[in-house]
Amino acid sequence: MTATYIIKRGDTVGEIGNTLSGVDGEPIQLFNYKIKFQARKTPDSRELLFDLQRGFGIELDNEGKSFSIKMSNTETEKFDPGNYSAELEFTTPEGVVLSCEVFILTVIKDVVR
Repeated sequence: MTATYIIKRGDTVGEIGNTLSGVDGEPIQLFNYKIKFQARKTPDSRELLFDLQRGFGIELDNEGKSFSIKMSNTETEKFDPGNYSAELEFTTPEGVVLSCEVFILTVIKDVVR
């Protein structure tokens, strides 16, 4: 079953994210990793809803073991309501690319503007 995350157009997204765990189940220290988060109407769409990277919408905690994704209300107010395919991608210092399962990001309408 595909996971779904819901945001409301025009709201501040305070935190989407968590940790990336190693084979031992322990959180991986991510200071030297590249992290990207993208959403598109479909996985094959060329047009992006957004393209976030570490330092630009993706932040690490002080230990570098958990990440958070943040978007301002001025960013999300531009989103058209609907379902989007979204994915997180991590690139190790050695260049190994690891990505999560594609999930659905649902943008719902807002009333207050």
